[in-house]
Amino acid sequence: MLDLVGTAVGALPPEREPVDGSQVRPGDVVLALPSSGLHSNGYSLARQALASLSLDSPVPRSDQRLGDALLEPTRVYVRAAEALWQAGVTPRGLAHISGGGLLNLARLAADVSYTLDALPPAPPVFALIADAGRIPAATMYATFNMGTGFCVVVSPPERDAALDALRGAGEHPVVAGSVTARPGKYVSIPAAGLLGRGDVFAHDTV
Repeated sequence: MLDLVGTAVGALPPEREPVDGSQVRPGDVVLALPSSGLHSNGYSLARQALASLSLDSPVPRSDQRLGDALLEPTRVYVRAAEALWQAGVTPRGLAHISGGGLLNLARLAADVSYTLDALPPAPPVFALIADAGRIPAATMYATFNMGTGFCVVVSPPERDAALDALRGAGEHPVVAGSVTARPGKYVSIPAAGLLGRGDVFAHDTV
């Protein structure tokens, strides 16, 4: 077996401050950029769930074979992020939605919480994984990106400029939700009935 890994390391221009999420405030807007598929995360669970299927199996509600869907290249969002600064937008938070799913938002430094009520649609391969493996939504959202590859947090006055900049970079951003004043770094996904903290989602009964 061959495991081929690529790593990119960059440096900030001297005039730019690191974005660690410490400036995120209640009322800020969360913008989401779509993913292209699994983005190299959750393959152990996917393999277990899909063990009975052939790589030539069709993915329902798509024109892909399973093998092609699993090998869909990971999207990279450097151009999108750079477009924000070039447009004069200063993002308050940036988060890759990789291993850990949307709970990665809680890795931003500010002690706030996030409500996500309009996420991009998930590629059909995620439904196939969930159905084939009988995997509950709480596990799916804590393991996979579920259709969101990157999130940008901006202040309300910069929302429209950020959307325009991202679209100009070829992205299809959606206004996914907002930041709330609730302490504890919770992530709520009302449509899925989930509330998460740390590395776990559970059914939202709060």
